[in-house]
Amino acid sequence: MSKKDFYAFTHITKEGGLFSAIITPGFSSPPHLPEEMKDIEPTPTKQLWDTGATNCAITSSLVKKLKLTPIGKTEVTYGGGSEETYVHLIHVFLPNNVLIRNIQVTECNDGKGVFDMIIGMDVITTGDFSVTNVNGNTVVSFRTPSTEKIDYVKEANIIKSLASRKAFTGRKGQKYTHPKKKRKKRRR
Repeated sequence: MSKKDFYAFTHITKEGGLFSAIITPGFSSPPHLPEEMKDIEPTPTKQLWDTGATNCAITSSLVKKLKLTPIGKTEVTYGGGSEETYVHLIHVFLPNNVLIRNIQVTECNDGKGVFDMIIGMDVITTGDFSVTNVNGNTVVSFRTPSTEKIDYVKEANIIKSLASRKAFTGRKGQKYTHPKKKRKKRRR
């Protein structure tokens, strides 16, 4: 993998605090060739990250803003039931100019101004997605392509092991010795 093929962003709200929903700023545009990029002005979008959504979706109002023509229809199932809806092709710009080209998206009801687009698992699984809440502040990070396995259990075991070593209290001046190692007896 070359450095130019690696993309990432980290999102923290200006206010801090815990997120009730993950909404990041981004852009969308109709599909176009790379050489046409300078002629296309992407449209700002509010992107709702939804791990429960199989695929991305865009609101009807964003379809109108982008002047998209449907490329087909499909049946979509969601929490409120299912319905047949239009399929469109777009380019998605995530924060920090992370570009995902030629994504098929379905059309969904308007997000009441909260969001313009749903980022589904079809995009999320192109990389690594993490959410942390240290000190009561939610931080979202995404990178593509995936570069390493994140294992919180392994990390927790290392932290516990280090904490147990620090918690060891022996006689004054005595150094920690792992229980499996033999200790030299002192003569009194």
